[in-house]
Amino acid sequence: MNRQELERAQSHSVHNRAELETSRRCGCFHCESVFTASAVLHWTDRSRVQGEWTALCPSCGIDSVIGDAAGFGMSPVFLREMKDRWFGSGRA
Repeated sequence: MNRQELERAQSHSVHNRAELETSRRCGCFHCESVFTASAVLHWTDRSRVQGEWTALCPSCGIDSVIGDAAGFGMSPVFLREMKDRWFGSGRA
């Protein structure tokens, strides 16, 4: 994926409760785990409207969760590219 696509994907990791409710699978681009949307139990931004809450990964607790309803596959390659861009050497 190019940088623009990675940035578009990252925008789906915030204020994403409503989108995750329509997702079957989710992935975390921090720990690269894949899980069902129902596995997400913790959220940030609780002072906001419920649909705008941001998911916390059930495996690592980081707010780097994207649901498949965003249109991105939860493949290991995708999650690795996202991790490299936002947490690794790809940051710039």
